[in-house]
Amino acid sequence: MRAVMRQYLAARAGGVSQEDGIKGIEEELRSVWPKGVSKFRPDCDACEDTGWEERTCWDQHRCSRKACVDYPERQHRYVVACRCMKGDRFRPKVWQPEDQLAAVGKTQKPKRGFARVGQ
Repeated sequence: MRAVMRQYLAARAGGVSQEDGIKGIEEELRSVWPKGVSKFRPDCDACEDTGWEERTCWDQHRCSRKACVDYPERQHRYVVACRCMKGDRFRPKVWQPEDQLAAVGKTQKPKRGFARVGQ
């Protein structure tokens, strides 16, 4: 914190506005502050219970997106749905005939909103 404040004061002396200096303090603290401190360990080490697994696209392992096909030397990070239970909600659901039968009997609830009385 002291180092950040020294940087802030040096930047202010150099002519940086107060608003920009405060934004710089915030960015610096967010980059070093621990994220999501919890006493519980995540169930999945690959996604840390977010449901998204981060991967790196590089020349030996491509993500097969159009930008990577056009520029093979490009390296970037991307996410895919994790293989754990938390990633199930991000994967497209495959409909089975049993699901279609179950959906036939379901009806939508009537939508209630503001209505004028007497009309």
